[in-house]
Amino acid sequence: MKKSLAILLSLAICVLSGCGETDTLPAPTETTAQTQSTLETMETVPPTEADVTLPTDEETQPTEASTAHTTEQSTTDETVTETTMPQTTVPMETVSKETQPPKPEPEATVPPATNETIIPETTLPETETTEPEPQPTEPDTQETEPEKVVPDYAYKRQVAAYAAQYINQYRSSPCTVLSGMSQVAQYRASQLRYNFSHSVPDKRAALAYYQYGRWIDATEAGLDESYSYYEADTAEAICRGIRGLDAESHGKAIADAIYRSGSHWSYVGSSEYSYIGVGVEYSDDAYGWYVCVMVGTVSYG
Repeated sequence: MKKSLAILLSLAICVLSGCGETDTLPAPTETTAQTQSTLETMETVPPTEADVTLPTDEETQPTEASTAHTTEQSTTDETVTETTMPQTTVPMETVSKETQPPKPEPEATVPPATNETIIPETTLPETETTEPEPQPTEPDTQETEPEKVVPDYAYKRQVAAYAAQYINQYRSSPCTVLSGMSQVAQYRASQLRYNFSHSVPDKRAALAYYQYGRWIDATEAGLDESYSYYEADTAEAICRGIRGLDAESHGKAIADAIYRSGSHWSYVGSSEYSYIGVGVEYSDDAYGWYVCVMVGTVSYG
């Protein structure tokens, strides 16, 4: 026991005086060298504020005995730590990006595939449902002729009135329009549809129908009464196929045609005749319109 105390006392004196020699620490083992190399390459993590513990005044001034004990304890602890913790720590700087596992990318949310076709809802306007008309199985190849409109009596009288008006404009002395003569001329126009000629029997039939003019008694000449007739002292000009866009243009076209015809205008435009009557009639044929212009020397109404 005394021997141990003497050894400790000599060590303390040697520490205080420095012993004139460098303390000799035990040589590190192979494991200690490897661990030291590993520690040199490790990244030093600075302690946080909570981990730092400041020493007290008593701790900063250790006694001689405590100093020696601390040094020896530190050496022993360091050796134990180095020998008992053979951890291999990979340096942070040597870890490449290739060795790091890739970060998982967020998976896109894909709706599960279904066989149903989703059609967006649309609001359609309400329409009346009508059944289609039945179509003919075979197209009708026959051309349908347009419906022909037969001019009425009023239109015919307007055309006749305009014809007499424009004829009088060409004459040096206008004629007087007679209603009786106009009726006979209208009758003659209807006859021209079947016999376009200056037929004496047709003319006498028209005068007899209206009993227009003076009566000629055949019995006075010793003939049969069937030869009796009416005479109106008239002359006539007949034409056909003359048309116009309206009643006035139609009537003017009739007057122009007669005026340009020298043989007709020689008596229609003569001052010998003082009375006039015009008749027009429509026929469903190639000519369409038939006209009779009558002029007379005597007024029979």
